[in-house]
Amino acid sequence: MAPHWSTIWLVCFGLTTVIIEARRTRQHVQGRDFDCHCQDKPCHSPMDCTGNCDPGWYGSYCQKQNVALNRTATQKGIYQTYHAYKAVDGNTTTDFNSGTCSHAAEGEQNRNSWWNVALSTDHQIKYITIYNRKDDVNKDRRKGMEVLVDGTLCFQWPKDSFPRTIWHVTCNKTLTGRNVTITILADSLSLCEVQVFVCSDFWFGKDCEKQCNCLNESEICDKGVGQCGSGCPKGFNGTDCLQECVNGTYGLNCSHKCGHCLNNTFCDRTNGTCLQGCDDGWTEPACDKACDGQYGKNCASKCGHCNGTNCNHVDGSCPMGCQPGWNGTTCEMRLQVDGSSLFGRTNLAVGLVLPLVIIFVVVAVGVAVAVIWLKRRSDKSPKASHTPKYVPGQLFNVEDEDEAFSVEVECDVPEDDDATYCNWISPYVVLEKLAQYIQRKQEDKTAFENEYKMLPYGIRGKVEEGKSPKTNRKIDLLLYTHMMTRE
Repeated sequence: MAPHWSTIWLVCFGLTTVIIEARRTRQHVQGRDFDCHCQDKPCHSPMDCTGNCDPGWYGSYCQKQNVALNRTATQKGIYQTYHAYKAVDGNTTTDFNSGTCSHAAEGEQNRNSWWNVALSTDHQIKYITIYNRKDDVNKDRRKGMEVLVDGTLCFQWPKDSFPRTIWHVTCNKTLTGRNVTITILADSLSLCEVQVFVCSDFWFGKDCEKQCNCLNESEICDKGVGQCGSGCPKGFNGTDCLQECVNGTYGLNCSHKCGHCLNNTFCDRTNGTCLQGCDDGWTEPACDKACDGQYGKNCASKCGHCNGTNCNHVDGSCPMGCQPGWNGTTCEMRLQVDGSSLFGRTNLAVGLVLPLVIIFVVVAVGVAVAVIWLKRRSDKSPKASHTPKYVPGQLFNVEDEDEAFSVEVECDVPEDDDATYCNWISPYVVLEKLAQYIQRKQEDKTAFENEYKMLPYGIRGKVEEGKSPKTNRKIDLLLYTHMMTRE
């Protein structure tokens, strides 16, 4: 079954509508609606129109509209077929013979000739472009030309001068109205095209390239100069509210000065916040309020016991001194009964005792080092021998046993007297003379007997005692040998 033509038409209409809406999207930025007027591609933002504009739209962002295009036009009389509407048909050819220009009636009775276009609604008007005939025949007719908006003068040429073929008119100020009128002193006013440019809402400038920046975001600024009736938002100033506050100022009309920002950095132009923090003694966010009852970085330190007032908000010092019982720059040191600060007394005690302790330690270390050195020196020096020098044939006075054996006899006398143990070292024998000593003893038949008599009384015994295992265990081998010699 073939589709119904009405269905096909509806589908096509729907697709066309979607395409048009995709190309002419209404953007919403900062509470404002923007119409896109790009011809060659869809708009993704009001600032994204790099191709051609829709018919009747101009400018870098296609936000500049010729509101006179195809609007109703009238003039003072008509010359042949050069009707008034031909000056708003969109054709900017300046050749009169092309038939696209307007021409009012001629003749003396038609002096003070005029032409008018009625716009669809009131507009803020400042920029108008006029395309005159390019031939020089009618130049003098244009002398003293005037442009009016709803009867208010927009611009006027002197009576002895005339505009060029293409003339870009800038009104003395932005005018609001819906009728644009052009007059001359002579007759036969002829115009090839008249364009009345108006910016889209929230845009302004000669090319409609600037966006409004008003305190009230829904306000439509002056489309000529961008002035806002509600004033500029925080952080901006100037006629068009596009100038940022100079460094060091912020807020409405940039009327506030930045606070005590850290290291003289600048604050946020909108709200005065110090982005890197405050100098000591000031509170965030604007760093324009001094610490109250605190001081220092971020007001983190509490004031001491100041007398009658808070401390200095920067360093904590007390301008009127401390309360009774407190001392120090910040009045945080408690005083003792005698009026001195505990901290000061402690420091004094430490100052007196510490040097004495150091001196004592140094002396002790010196003494220890000296003792160690002397000990090592004495250990290295040769020891004095108590053994008398041996003289061949010399005999001690055996009657004086204490003198003979006081040094050379060592005895260990425990609680059991029978276990007395003694070592006797002959004072007459040295190692190098040992062989000679033995030979002499052998030659002298009474030598061993005499030596035996020299032993202390407590260790003399008979041979039988020396042979006894019990006695031999406790008596030196030399003694044992000597005791055997008695036999």
